[in-house]
Amino acid sequence: MLCRFLTCVALMFSISLAGCSSRTSRIEVDGGTRTYVLHVPKGYSANTAALPLVLALHPFLTTASIMADMTDWNDLADREGFFVAYPNGRWWRWNSDGSSSTDDPKFIDALINRLSKEYKIDQSRIYATGASAGGMMVQRLACLSDRFAAIAPVMSSIQSSVAEQCGDGSPIPVIIFHGLQDGIVPYDGGLAGGPPDAPMHFLSAPGAAAFWAERNGCESAEPELEYLPNTGSRVERMHFSCRGGAPVTLYSLSEAGHTWPGHNNIAPQFIVGGTSMDIDATKVIWEFFRTFRFSMHGDS
Repeated sequence: MLCRFLTCVALMFSISLAGCSSRTSRIEVDGGTRTYVLHVPKGYSANTAALPLVLALHPFLTTASIMADMTDWNDLADREGFFVAYPNGRWWRWNSDGSSSTDDPKFIDALINRLSKEYKIDQSRIYATGASAGGMMVQRLACLSDRFAAIAPVMSSIQSSVAEQCGDGSPIPVIIFHGLQDGIVPYDGGLAGGPPDAPMHFLSAPGAAAFWAERNGCESAEPELEYLPNTGSRVERMHFSCRGGAPVTLYSLSEAGHTWPGHNNIAPQFIVGGTSMDIDATKVIWEFFRTFRFSMHGDS
């Protein structure tokens, strides 16, 4: 597992260097410089009504530009009318468990504040999604902040230490995508590949969904289960209906690895596994996000 992970890291690092052609903006946080890429939807002007904002956090050892390429959020944002911000982790990584000195939550908060001053952003419709380590960071942010109307971790789980420390904040709608063949962040949880001196322990994908369902005060401990039409048994949907209109949904993809569903891999298949084309995670996430507003969960 570890060798496979480190090989993947090396390849992703080389790919990340090739993905830095997009214009990068800078922001000073805690005396240091942090960077991000912002996509402004076509047709936006100062006279436009306030629009939603999606924060999209990249995987470990990749970049904001790669996150844009692997998810196609920009094309959808142009069609639907919302901003997409791609923050860059310091040294291409996220402090997803709070164990390092890098204050990523402060960075994300400062980024939202800056964008809110420079553009007309609907403060009730700020969302966060992330891939792999970015998805872990998104879940830590949801534990620490009440600024997000909904979150969407993909090929990710929540680290056990974060789940144990997660506060009793406002319920938050959560949608999760995870491949059963994921060899980087295992679907069944446990220890995942990482630095030899810092192994990471994760909840299983169903365990992460159950964690958020419990935190959201779900009405029933038993979720609804169904297979998506025209997918056979390849895509299972687990859905918790929760009080206050903050549901939790998990899409389990039987033939998928450590990849973003419905879009091209950015790493070789023999390392990250296959990609499910049965569902387009970007479109499904947006359909989920657009339903929710902060403090008005369930209202469109």
